[in-house]
Amino acid sequence: MRLIHFKRTIFWVGELIYTLCKFWIKNPLETKAILRFIVEKIIAFPQFFSRNVFIEKHSRQFERLLFQTIKLYNKHGRNFNLKNMRSYKQLEHKLPNKAQILYFLIRNTKPNIIVETGVAAGESTGLILQALKDNRKGMLYSIDLPFQWYIYGSHKLHLDSLPAGKESGFLIPGELKKRWKLILGNTHERLPNLLKQLGEIDIFFHDSEHTYETMFFEYQTNWRYIKKGGFLLSDDISYTKAFKNFLKNKRVKKIVFKDLGIISKD
Repeated sequence: MRLIHFKRTIFWVGELIYTLCKFWIKNPLETKAILRFIVEKIIAFPQFFSRNVFIEKHSRQFERLLFQTIKLYNKHGRNFNLKNMRSYKQLEHKLPNKAQILYFLIRNTKPNIIVETGVAAGESTGLILQALKDNRKGMLYSIDLPFQWYIYGSHKLHLDSLPAGKESGFLIPGELKKRWKLILGNTHERLPNLLKQLGEIDIFFHDSEHTYETMFFEYQTNWRYIKKGGFLLSDDISYTKAFKNFLKNKRVKKIVFKDLGIISKD
């Protein structure tokens, strides 16, 4: 391990311990979930460690993912029907990372304005921005709250950690950031004001805190701003019943691709 990696490890582990202790003090009733999280991360520590310390390797992997996604779209994009479940089924085994479907959707719809919640390292964000660059149009507005601990589903603890000293979206190549505006903060506070400023959007993508309260709030808040023919997208819809309950009494078409929910607002 080089000196730079040793320093990153010290600062990253320090931030993990500090922020987890703060969360633990505020949520003593979630001790069981916290202990389970610690055990799970110890078991998966090599991968967890690699993604947050050996970030050069992670960046190279992401650059390869972008290249592979573009190549796959050039091969299969013309036959992709974004409102036909069969098209998604055909891509299921061709796209190893479910976020790659975002590139296909955006290349086909050619949106002007996309709003996203949740960035973390920036894999999904980077794929969206690559699609906008290749479309030669569009803008992405992202809201993110770095190093956020939260409980979801059946008392499971979650964290999207960042390497020490790195900001949200650190994986994203610099040339893709021209069509991106990053807003730091809680979506409950930042999202309503952003949507009022934008007035109308083409696509909303939820990938922030996967709690029922936040997911349902984001779906409901964005829905009236999504223009006719636009899309509401949500990652990890199986985490809560928010996506299912939001669809009640709405006559819309739903597609699920590897736990990523897609609603067309026709």
